[in-house]
Amino acid sequence: MGISVNPVILSAGPFLLTWQGFFTGLAVVAALAAAVGSLPRHGFAANLAVDVVIWVIPPAMVGARLFHVLDSWNYYSFHPTEIVAFGQGGASLPGAWVVGAAVAFLFARRRRLPVGAFFDALVLPVVLGLATGRVGDFLTGAYQGRPTGLPVGIVYLHPASYDHHHVPVHPSALYEIGWDALIVGIVFALRRLRPPAGVRSCLFAVLWGVGQVGIGFTRELPPDVMGLGQAQIIGAVVAVIGSLILGLILWRERMRSARSSAVRRALAHPG
Repeated sequence: MGISVNPVILSAGPFLLTWQGFFTGLAVVAALAAAVGSLPRHGFAANLAVDVVIWVIPPAMVGARLFHVLDSWNYYSFHPTEIVAFGQGGASLPGAWVVGAAVAFLFARRRRLPVGAFFDALVLPVVLGLATGRVGDFLTGAYQGRPTGLPVGIVYLHPASYDHHHVPVHPSALYEIGWDALIVGIVFALRRLRPPAGVRSCLFAVLWGVGQVGIGFTRELPPDVMGLGQAQIIGAVVAVIGSLILGLILWRERMRSARSSAVRRALAHPG
């Protein structure tokens, strides 16, 4: 399959609109719309979504750019003026995820919100935003895949495409979109089980992290540590942290259940 899409939609003087920028903006809108529906289902006011966007999205975008610059430091160390050239593209969604999650945690603590339930409410908006943002990467070849002989290979034909292989490559962005859809299915299948607050968001973190590691092997990533790229390292760390917090939540729930059972037995058999 061949794709011939110019990464630039519109260029007028200093104004530059790219497919990546367009779908990044669309991702924010989609995440906001999803948050307006998701927050009330978890006991929060719908208008809290606007505050989340105002306080979390800007730092997340800065984090996305910062992680991208660090990942491509060999280039930016010789072109320092381009570090703040956001219009030229270049962002790390894992970087946005990490910084955004940290700021969201601080936001929840400052507002005295129950962190577990708050993060559970943000799972769908976050996944929807991540998947929407990847569409722009897929169209332009920005999420560069490794060459492949599999039937799923994509050839980017436009001269301005970010992918310069001119041979079939893994559609890594599509892999991630599909993985995001699977995460949504798994996480929201747990709703019927009514898990403790925080379980679904921790499970999302684990699955997302595992996906970053696995999908990373289909991408052209500059190796950072032990042959792994930045996105894979971030994914591995997020998966481990998510697993630890998930284990802690389940352990606390088990202890709470055991204490409740002991109290009921004591009341049923006094003396």
